[in-house]
Amino acid sequence: KPSNLFITADRDGAPRLKVMDFGIAKVLEDEAVRTATHIGTPAYNAPEQMGSTTRKLAAKQGIVIASGVSAATDVWALGLIVYEMFTGDVSGRYWGVETLSELPLKVAFEELAPPSTRAGANAPLLPTGFDEWFAKCMRKNAIERWPSVGEAVSELVALLDGDIEEVNEDELEQVATRLATSPVPAADQKKTRLKKASEPPESSPSSKDGPPSLPRISSPAITVAAAPSDPKLSQADQKVAVSSDTPVVKTGGRQRKAGAGGSRMGLLFAAAVLAVGAGAAAVYQSKGQAGNVEACTKDGSDEACRAACDAGSETSCAIVADRAMAKGDYEGAFEALQRACGVTAPTDTAALSKWTRTVESEGCAEGACAASACVTLASFHTKGLGGALQSPRAATSLFKRTCRVGMDDKPRGSEGCVGLGSQREKAGEILAARNYFAAACEDGLADGCVALGHILERGNGEWQDEKRARELYQKACDAGELRGCTLLGSMVERGRGGWVKDDKAAVALYQRACDGGQQLGCVHLADAYLTGRGGVTKDAVRAVELLTAACDSGEMAACADLSELVLAGQGGLSKDEKRAFGLQKKACEGGNLAGCGLLAEMYAEGRAGLTRDAAEARSLADRACKGGEARACLMLARLEAAAGDKTPEELRALYDKACEAGEQEACQSLAELLEQGDDAEKGRAVALYEAACEAGQLRACTNLANLVYVGAGGLERDAERCAALNQKACNGGDAVGCARVGILRALGQGLEKDLDQAREAHEKYCAGDVEQAAQRSCETLARLTADEDAEDGG
Repeated sequence: KPSNLFITADRDGAPRLKVMDFGIAKVLEDEAVRTATHIGTPAYNAPEQMGSTTRKLAAKQGIVIASGVSAATDVWALGLIVYEMFTGDVSGRYWGVETLSELPLKVAFEELAPPSTRAGANAPLLPTGFDEWFAKCMRKNAIERWPSVGEAVSELVALLDGDIEEVNEDELEQVATRLATSPVPAADQKKTRLKKASEPPESSPSSKDGPPSLPRISSPAITVAAAPSDPKLSQADQKVAVSSDTPVVKTGGRQRKAGAGGSRMGLLFAAAVLAVGAGAAAVYQSKGQAGNVEACTKDGSDEACRAACDAGSETSCAIVADRAMAKGDYEGAFEALQRACGVTAPTDTAALSKWTRTVESEGCAEGACAASACVTLASFHTKGLGGALQSPRAATSLFKRTCRVGMDDKPRGSEGCVGLGSQREKAGEILAARNYFAAACEDGLADGCVALGHILERGNGEWQDEKRARELYQKACDAGELRGCTLLGSMVERGRGGWVKDDKAAVALYQRACDGGQQLGCVHLADAYLTGRGGVTKDAVRAVELLTAACDSGEMAACADLSELVLAGQGGLSKDEKRAFGLQKKACEGGNLAGCGLLAEMYAEGRAGLTRDAAEARSLADRACKGGEARACLMLARLEAAAGDKTPEELRALYDKACEAGEQEACQSLAELLEQGDDAEKGRAVALYEAACEAGQLRACTNLANLVYVGAGGLERDAERCAALNQKACNGGDAVGCARVGILRALGQGLEKDLDQAREAHEKYCAGDVEQAAQRSCETLARLTADEDAEDGG
């Protein structure tokens, strides 16, 4: 526990950590085996220290708890201590209990929210990957934790990737003072007092209450009309909203608001790393450039801009970099970006640690640093362009240079917050990403609003807020951020976020985005041309043109969509499985999960000259499914069902995920599983069949007809409705539906009895080989139409 960790100084005055009580270590030294009870401090006790009664209760619930302490017991405490050090959380309050009697239940049985969620507004202070590291420290079963404190610390240091620095005693005292004055966590505030109705919500609620409230989006740089009180906009209001052509960004300099943040330091000791954040961002005001910048912007020539850059104008250096990139001169762009950002990039990993500390501590001072250049330079280090050292750590430091969240009082702005948020989002740390995006949006950055809106649109249980996502997309679109227009169009097209479904308005937004060079907008526009919706004349050739241009421009979603047209031979394209495979591979390797899902289908079916590879197909489908690709979840469920190593419950979960995302085939498959269950599950199966049938899934219509015929799932027996459903399936080309229509004709149930039409149905739809699902219906129909005596319905 923290009270047993003392910081002293060695002979040279450097701080050192000393552990004053080796209770568990002493037990392990004295006895080879000992029952683990009443050793340690309760708030930091691992499950194996909670006694035999708790262990027996856990065993009944399938939870394995060790019977004795081990080195892994200290790993549990280490995880809690490091979490408190990073976040400044009050010592011993992690579990949020009032009495010791509550601890065993919390420790041994409950799965709490991940640290990045529990930390609330302090989530950005946690290093990327901390959730996974902490989770391994806190496994209920000791053998599943890090094998030792030393290994756990080594892995933690790897997460920090050089973000560790020595501090002197004065700096350490400042850290200790901030820790001592940290407020009681909100989780404990709820336990100790009742909140008055008139009080504002806490800034950092507990994980049970969802994430902390986002900053109010009030920056003068982006404004948007207030949403009407009725969540459903009128058609007229909606058309005005989506057709706005004039951005409402104010053109003058803007005052950046001070916001909650913190500083970050590191101490590497024998068993822990100290990193604490506190403080507030300073006021940072953008000012127009004069002199050389004016000459650059007025003259417009490369020579004038290079001269202005040489004279020290960071804005002109940023212009030089942009022009160099447009010409494909990444080496020249890299040099200009360094000058614009005010840094000298590291050349090797040996110098990286010192460089990152310097870059982060300086911030992005006005007149010496162009924030946008730092962000672009970060992308150079991410990809290793133009001779830049390929290093995600260098990119992170450049983002931190221009993001105030969790940093000190240096001038920073918020441009880098979007980059930091994207890194956290890729790592699955959504709350931390959400806070970064919110800070950028609050400061008026349209791309921050788009990223925040995307998180809110997808949601995570109670986090989802489609109405607010819609407002954020609208703000960004009005401000000229065309990706916001594209995502807004998607919501309009689907009738989400309070919009009235309007294909024409959606296509207008896609067209606006595409005309402005936003390639994802072109992808959506291409889909409109393929289907002929939204007032667009159906034109597959035009769709291919749009997708080809977008794919060539690096929009991986376009490559994935284009591959499907190549497979189908649409839009004047020749069918070419190998070319389709190449496009899918390009899309998948470029981060497009739909492309990975399509690749999975290729490997599963052995197309494009590939050898069938179920393992590779499952791996790709799993990756895409985890990223939210509904079609991939459906493919994964089918692959797992074929492999036979998943339980019905696990398969049901996969189908459920795909169904919730709108994949109607998955809804149909899920309903088929539920149909085998109890009455409640049969009732849900009916609802799923009805939705899938309405969406055009013909087999769902025939399955629903079966339930209607026998009156299952809470349905009334209704021969006429049964006949209508089978007829709908038959009209769509489903052989099962046609054969069953023939049966009902032969029996005179729900349809007028007519053996001639029944025989005709048999000859037309049951001739030759039919799929297994239709075989039984065809056999029944054959018996009923064998001779005229079938009139009794035999």
